[in-house]
Amino acid sequence: MNTRKAALIAALLAALSSAWGDSIADLRQAVTSCFAKASDAIAAAEVYSISTGEVLYSRDCHRPLIPASNTKLVTSATALEMLGADYRFHTAVYGNMETGIGGTVDGDLILRGDADPGLSNAYLATLANQLWKAGIRRVSGKVLATGPVGSGDVNFTAAQTAEAFYKRLGEVGILVGGDWGAIKTVPHGALKLVGHESRPIKETIRLMNKPSDNQIANSLMRTLIVKVGAQKERPLSFVAHFWQQRGLDVTGVCLYDGSGLSRGNRVTPAFLIGLLEYMHDESAHAEAFAASLPIAGCDGTLAHRMRDTCAESNVQAKTGWLTGVCCLSGYAETRDGEPLAFSLMFNGFDCDANVFRRLQDQVCVKLTGFKR
Repeated sequence: MNTRKAALIAALLAALSSAWGDSIADLRQAVTSCFAKASDAIAAAEVYSISTGEVLYSRDCHRPLIPASNTKLVTSATALEMLGADYRFHTAVYGNMETGIGGTVDGDLILRGDADPGLSNAYLATLANQLWKAGIRRVSGKVLATGPVGSGDVNFTAAQTAEAFYKRLGEVGILVGGDWGAIKTVPHGALKLVGHESRPIKETIRLMNKPSDNQIANSLMRTLIVKVGAQKERPLSFVAHFWQQRGLDVTGVCLYDGSGLSRGNRVTPAFLIGLLEYMHDESAHAEAFAASLPIAGCDGTLAHRMRDTCAESNVQAKTGWLTGVCCLSGYAETRDGEPLAFSLMFNGFDCDANVFRRLQDQVCVKLTGFKR
């Protein structure tokens, strides 16, 4: 090879090497510039390449901050890992029924639950209607409930859920001879009269995350508390322990609810990045988790954000907002298809939260426009 050709090749390789390094340096500088505009807030963030393992940007990423509805990422991931994407809750009604029109349940009518987070008064009304359609017009005994019946908009305890069901029975015209209460288990020999199966968890979390539904989130977390038999003193301490066992750094993580409404909640960007990476690379439920998140410029709480930019359709993330809190965490795909996980958290400001939403959108545009 002649000297001139060798020199040209060396210059080309040097240029390529410089372009590679400058590209990442430029990305970091661009994100840094965005965060420089957030002087009125406590800011913490991390951007991580899932494919290469590189931290592309980091700012105070181990600082615990209020996550607002970014808490729902934790609720979703924990529910999927503990129960599975296709898990369904089963609720059934048992009793000894005399056959024929105008049938009577001879003895007690028993509602047996599975801590369904979707249990509601409307749900109980559906069961009552099913009993009516089955020909039942009277219950000679009481209305009783057993098990962790549900955690939706009816009370969580069995006796009070039985009371709610008692009222729904009356509304459809089924007469009950006794009152209501709780029972430890369904008596041997009782017949299953009607039943209801919930939607799968993967649908529940999509209905929760896309619009950021607080009731579903808190109900689902209460369901998990029942499933693990959590301690009464610190019922949500099991969440941090669960993720610590899977290798995540849970330092500073403290949860008081599943929705993010509590200002006592604390997580770090580093923890959320670990959670997002785990759900992307190690979870059997990666697709269900990602599919539950709002898509930039398309749906959910991101429907009107990042439209007509390279971030549109290329960011799937959970928003989070409370007074003085603005967070966005999720996934972004770069121009050459590289998957990134990011967490952008702002706390402690007293100005319009839209200032920080715009900064988050700018960062997402930088990430999705990045090409190595």
